[in-house]
Amino acid sequence: MICVLTCIAVKANAKDGSKVISRIMHGIILCDAAELFITCTETQVKGVALALFCIAFAVKMFMDYCLFCYLAADKRLKLFWRLTNVLIIACSILFVFVYGFLYCVYGLLILRVVLAFLMVKRANALSLTRDGQQNLIEKLTNRPVNIFVRIGLICVAVLMIALFTWLYRPYGRYDIAVTDEVHVSSYYAELHEEKGNLYRYTECNRFPEWSGFYREKWGLVNVKTGNAIEAMSSIRGCDLVFDESGIAWDYNGHFFDLDGNVVISVPKSVYAKKSIRTALLNKVLGFTRDKETKGIPCNIRWDLNERMIMSYDGYYFKNDVALYYSEVEGAVGLINKDGNIVLRPQIIRFFLSPNSDYSLLECDQKITGYRNVINEKGKFLFDRFVDWDDIEVSDSTHLMVADRHNGAIDTVVDGNGKLISDAEFGHPDVECGDIITLTRIKKDGKELDKYTTVAMDGSGNIIFESELYSKYYAYADSDGTIKYLLGELHQGNRWAFIDVQGNDIANKHFENVKVFDSSDGAEKPFAICFDTESYSMTFVYFDGSVFDMEYKYVERDADKKLIKVSKKDENGTILYNYLDYEGNLVSDEWSME
Repeated sequence: MICVLTCIAVKANAKDGSKVISRIMHGIILCDAAELFITCTETQVKGVALALFCIAFAVKMFMDYCLFCYLAADKRLKLFWRLTNVLIIACSILFVFVYGFLYCVYGLLILRVVLAFLMVKRANALSLTRDGQQNLIEKLTNRPVNIFVRIGLICVAVLMIALFTWLYRPYGRYDIAVTDEVHVSSYYAELHEEKGNLYRYTECNRFPEWSGFYREKWGLVNVKTGNAIEAMSSIRGCDLVFDESGIAWDYNGHFFDLDGNVVISVPKSVYAKKSIRTALLNKVLGFTRDKETKGIPCNIRWDLNERMIMSYDGYYFKNDVALYYSEVEGAVGLINKDGNIVLRPQIIRFFLSPNSDYSLLECDQKITGYRNVINEKGKFLFDRFVDWDDIEVSDSTHLMVADRHNGAIDTVVDGNGKLISDAEFGHPDVECGDIITLTRIKKDGKELDKYTTVAMDGSGNIIFESELYSKYYAYADSDGTIKYLLGELHQGNRWAFIDVQGNDIANKHFENVKVFDSSDGAEKPFAICFDTESYSMTFVYFDGSVFDMEYKYVERDADKKLIKVSKKDENGTILYNYLDYEGNLVSDEWSME
């Protein structure tokens, strides 16, 4: 754009040089058009596509160099121009090996623009003293072109375009045999077998795979009815994956169900890709930055072709929102179930727990890199310009504990961003069921002589506080009230089952506890308390129920929702069996394995 504007200004005052400038500009515009065409049609940055792009880019840069050499009226300015261009090339090469040289390249490019303006400002084609290089440029650009040569060039261009179109277009539509069965999640595998009629077919164009223009698309076909769904994806190697709700991402702006019906459409900006020039630069940036930072991760770690990010438990959408990666922005955003963008890509790193419902999402911001938390509405809940050292999020209580100064005293905030406590608690533990555990360090602005450990519910209410314990587990009962807790004693590191008044309900202490909740498939949260070498254990439920059993805890089998236990017979032989989550034996027979 700078070249176009400045050269128009020169042409207005330059009679004998306007033809030279015009032809060079036509060449630059043609190279720009070729670069844009390759960017829009390439499918992978390699082969013929990469070679043609590099040729067009190099020719354009050379023509740009020649243009300003032609305009240079001052010999010293021209020498400075040549030296700047040589330094840019040298620093660009060094930048591949040392990331710091990138700043030199940026500085030299700014200097190059300033020099270009100075050349144009001082140029006067009517009074230029020609040197050898300028005369050569004039000679090359002023050569007459025969009309037959022009017609021949146009015919060759038309034939090349026709050949490219024929090679680029997919062929064999709906005629190719079924190649791959659709990949589905574990939950929908059985449903898919029952239907047994939805399969994937592929079609491709005539370019070889190494060309960079090879395009492979797939669609869906109903093998019983013969109905085919149009080929939708042009990304090779990406599986069609249905989530647990029965929808799949087609990599081309749509979610569709097991019958092939489009259920959600998203804006183009969600799945738009980068230009080939940006992709090449990012590869070099990633290579040099990784070397400079000794391998410290500097981007999002998953298959970037997926775009739509699936949760740990196999869903695209949770709480009516989904995470998506924007290749253009190089960051993550949020969309809702209507396909509308809730949060434009502003996240460079996010942290998902297995139990996250996306109502609170811990993340690092794109521009500052500061830690923050967003909710399902795309709202940042902490000050975006404060560099929080750490933020811990409780998925069950929706409480957040933030540490600004990397010290012991923290800020506690609820799920709406409302401040609950500041500079009063520290040492948080957010994986405690329906509460979080905090250490009270200050009270009424004064530091305590003896710290106490606090159990806080999702509303910010303190359920229990004591000097005797270091950690708690608690769950609400059927009416939503927390009445009982498991507490780990400071003395002896043993566990006690207590009520909110501090009374010992089990009347004994335990060496180990294993807590079972909804993440383990338990409808009613409970814990198994036991000593390692003892052939006895206690079931405790958080409604106050306690059951003693003469078995030894072995391990849990969360997939089958069973607990493996053992006992000794009269001969001292160890026998094994399983309990369900209600404490009932699965079998009347005990086995030796």
